[in-house]
Amino acid sequence: MTLTGQGYVALGAQAAPAKGVRKDNPYHDERGRFTTADGAGGAASRGTKLKEHTAQGGVPDEENRGEEEPADPLAETRNQQWGDAVKTLRALDPKNTHLSYATAPDWVPTDKDIANINAEIAKVAVKRVTDYVMPGGHMIGTPGGGPDVRNLPGGTKAAEAAFNYLRVGGTPYSGEYPGEMVVLPENTGWVGLRINDENVPTVDVNVPKALGSTRFHFPRD
Repeated sequence: MTLTGQGYVALGAQAAPAKGVRKDNPYHDERGRFTTADGAGGAASRGTKLKEHTAQGGVPDEENRGEEEPADPLAETRNQQWGDAVKTLRALDPKNTHLSYATAPDWVPTDKDIANINAEIAKVAVKRVTDYVMPGGHMIGTPGGGPDVRNLPGGTKAAEAAFNYLRVGGTPYSGEYPGEMVVLPENTGWVGLRINDENVPTVDVNVPKALGSTRFHFPRD
């Protein structure tokens, strides 16, 4: 026996349909599932609703997986600033600990990162000049013709060698100067190479916060 809408009938027996109830639904979708005359129902209905939702500005499930963070409009600029700073610091001090770092492939330096490395560049630039002209705290050379003048041997070649060492990491100056002048990193000072009024090769060093201004004369032999 089995239970139907008309009560218990023997197994295999077919119960007659009840009055007012149609057994067969002539409307099916392409997969054989019941639907309505207009196709609304089951998966078709859900598909229709999804399309309407999408048309009204909704986001399909496969696309609704979290919004991506907006692109940083200054990322390229900061990456360039960071790259330039690293290059300058490496030229000044190849073994500087700030050059040892590991980052993710998509890492972008922050303004603070750039400020920190620029501060290190300024410190290293001043130290590099100071260590050269005042090794051990004593000014190189011998007293010259004024309180801010020191004499050194070697002539033109020695003056050029000194200038080329001190100028590392700096920026050429295009203003008025009777020779070649370079502004030191982070505007910590400047150095210049010229021939003075007495025809003596001269290296000018000006680092206000560490050395003040000094002229180094390299008389020719």
